[in-house]
Amino acid sequence: MTESTAHEFVGGEVRCWIGRGVPGIAPDEQLVILCEAGEISAERTSHDIPKIELASADPEAPFSAGEASLSFERNGELHELSGVGALSHPPTDEEAALVRSIVAVDGESASIALYGARPAGAAHDSERASAWLLEPGSEPLEVSEPLLSTEYEQSGAARRAGLELWVGEGDELPLRGAGTKVAGTAVDLDGWRLDAGFYSWMIEGAEAAGSYLIWRR
Repeated sequence: MTESTAHEFVGGEVRCWIGRGVPGIAPDEQLVILCEAGEISAERTSHDIPKIELASADPEAPFSAGEASLSFERNGELHELSGVGALSHPPTDEEAALVRSIVAVDGESASIALYGARPAGAAHDSERASAWLLEPGSEPLEVSEPLLSTEYEQSGAARRAGLELWVGEGDELPLRGAGTKVAGTAVDLDGWRLDAGFYSWMIEGAEAAGSYLIWRR
C-alpha cells in the first residue's frame, strides 16, 4: 500500500493542493490542483514545481498545519507566496470505491482534517471516517466521532458540507463547522473520477479555508 501525502496552501487569491500516492495517479506522480482568483486547474506531473513548504511540519504526524509558502512557475516566471497550509495523509484503502479528504486551515485558531473511505457496494452509513483537530502549539487530537453531511449539485459534485465533531467521548456538545465551495473542478484519473473543490469554512464562528475532495472509482 502506497503512503499518501497531501500539501495544501492558502494565501490571498491563490490556493493549491498537491497530492502524492492518492487514488488514480502513478507512484512517481503528483496531482496538482491550483486556483488563482477563482480559476481552477488540475495537472498530473512528475516535476517538483509547484512546491509547498510548511513551517514546523511533522511528516509522521497525521495532520500538521501552520505558516506556509508556495512557489510555482507561470509563463516562465517564478512566483513565491506566503500564507497558511497543511500536511495531511488521505486514505489509501485499496478496497475503497469512494474516498474523501477534507481540510480546513486557520492560521490563528483550530484546523481540521477529515478522511473517509467506503468499500464497493457498501451503504452510506458504513463509510469509515477519521478526523483530527489541531490547535496552534498543540499536537493533533483525534476526534472520537466525526460526522459529515454533504449537499450535492445536480451533477453529483459536492457544493456544501457540514461537520459535527465529537472530539472527546464525554463531550456534551460537538464542534461544528460548515463549508461552501468557492471553486471546483472534475478530474478523470486512472480508474477514478475526482470531484475537487476549494472551500470557505466557518468553524465555531472562525473563518478557515481549505478543500473537499471526493474520489469515486
